[in-house]
Amino acid sequence: MKKKSTYGFLILFTILIILFIICFIIKNQIYFIYNTAFIYIGYLLLTYFEIKGKVKITSIVNYFIFFIVILHLGFGQYLNLYNTNHFFDKILHVIGSFTISILFYQILTSFFTWKANSKILTFIFVISIGITIGVFLEILEFGLDSIFNAHNQHGLLDTDLDMLSNILGSSVAGVYLIVK
Repeated sequence: MKKKSTYGFLILFTILIILFIICFIIKNQIYFIYNTAFIYIGYLLLTYFEIKGKVKITSIVNYFIFFIVILHLGFGQYLNLYNTNHFFDKILHVIGSFTISILFYQILTSFFTWKANSKILTFIFVISIGITIGVFLEILEFGLDSIFNAHNQHGLLDTDLDMLSNILGSSVAGVYLIVK
């Protein structure tokens, strides 16, 4: 049954990605097609490992992945909300770090049999995952800005607020996992 829903998510995700690529081609936003392809390859890898039984990803995480991709590609990039509404970026960081924290927690607990006996340790582990991935993404943005002259970061305040938003989202993920 799980494989059926996994294939269903993959089909819906593929349709979504194709629609975004068509929109980016129509609007001549070629740069965003690379980003879209990278996201799709990542989702394909995740789906492959899920089908092979290597990882267990809950449906709620898949729904959040869809939601984030729609927000990021559709609203953030296609509709340009990243540049016209800085509040949007911070909200996406909160939702994104929430989802990524839970996703990577599920991936790591699928590969390793370790499970914290303490809710506090689980909380610390989950928040650490989210904060670490958030830092790596900020470094990636810095690298893209430096190498390709992209404009992902808009100064120190933007980066600091992004990281604070990541801490908030990761903390909510930690609370969610210890309460559920």
